[in-house]
Amino acid sequence: MNPEYRVGILGFGFMGQAHLLALRQIPGVTVSVIVDRTTTKAQEKAQYWHIPHWTTDWSTVIVDSKVDVIHNCLPNKDHFLVLKAAIEANRPIFTEKPLTRTMDEADKLKRLILHPSVPKIGVNFNYRAYPMIEEMRQWVTHDKIGPVTMVQGTYLQDWLSSRQISNWRLNPQMGGPSRAMADIGSHLADLVEYVVHDNIHELWASFGQYPTVMSSDEVDGAHPDTDDFGWVMFKTTHGIQGSLTISQVAPGFKNDMQLTVVGTKCSLRWEQSQPDSLWIGETGSMNTILLRGGLPNLGSTPTALPYPAGHLIGWPTTLKSSINAFYENLRLSNQEGYSPGVAEGLHNMDIIHAALTSRDTRQWVTVGSIKEHSD
Repeated sequence: MNPEYRVGILGFGFMGQAHLLALRQIPGVTVSVIVDRTTTKAQEKAQYWHIPHWTTDWSTVIVDSKVDVIHNCLPNKDHFLVLKAAIEANRPIFTEKPLTRTMDEADKLKRLILHPSVPKIGVNFNYRAYPMIEEMRQWVTHDKIGPVTMVQGTYLQDWLSSRQISNWRLNPQMGGPSRAMADIGSHLADLVEYVVHDNIHELWASFGQYPTVMSSDEVDGAHPDTDDFGWVMFKTTHGIQGSLTISQVAPGFKNDMQLTVVGTKCSLRWEQSQPDSLWIGETGSMNTILLRGGLPNLGSTPTALPYPAGHLIGWPTTLKSSINAFYENLRLSNQEGYSPGVAEGLHNMDIIHAALTSRDTRQWVTVGSIKEHSD
């Protein structure tokens, strides 16, 4: 009989509520307590969602014997402290990215996970769970596109184009020294590495800021001086070259994510706006569109999807699939590894830090080569 899991969700804004909706689709999992920043908000949301318990103090949830698993949806400034507390309490945790706010915190986390009894840690890189992303990965795995020569990824948003919005991500003390790169570039970098089975080894980055005339006290108490948009050129360990283009201030673009992989035999392109389609381009023949349906490898994993072809698979389903995979792995034993986990999360932090270092030095930077990190 499968074990039952009682869950505490730390942070109950957009992501916390998205986690709740995903968890309610997973058998044997019950959300028993939520954490929000004010008593009024926590109480109102718990009542609305029929959650039995609420609090404003996340630290009490981690040590609560009536909670089995933690979901961390708090702002970046709390990520390291939450992970540290969960590790010390031996409490499994599924966390949002970036794994920490700064590289100093990431370095401390690297030392913490050397402890022999580290709980299972999952990191939410849910874009991996799109069926056609997995299909792209399989084409690369089985050499159907030939050696990969280049990769191009784009992720454009517009939700911060208006500086009238107030959000903790605009405050570097809350979100960290990077915003667009840490928030959406992190997903894109992880997706590139997942699809081509190779790590980003060195990179060159340039970031920009949206013009603003607002004073520093008009936007969540801090001037929005982190990256709004930017470009990253990179080379992987095995010589694949590529680029990432990211923006959170591109008017009209609503989570416009695209990934192109170019091989010697053919090229593949996937777009989040058309998630069940995969464009295949070849020289000397007609280009084709592969649609989800009847693909052989999509029904045998914990991320398997219950919907037949023709029902589009969107972001909420990928979140549910990723969380479900974490719980399926958790049921195996604490000795079994989970991916994407803390190793992938820390490597992703190295990429973010290398990008910021390249921005400041205007040089190519090797990922993970910087010996001393600072805020």
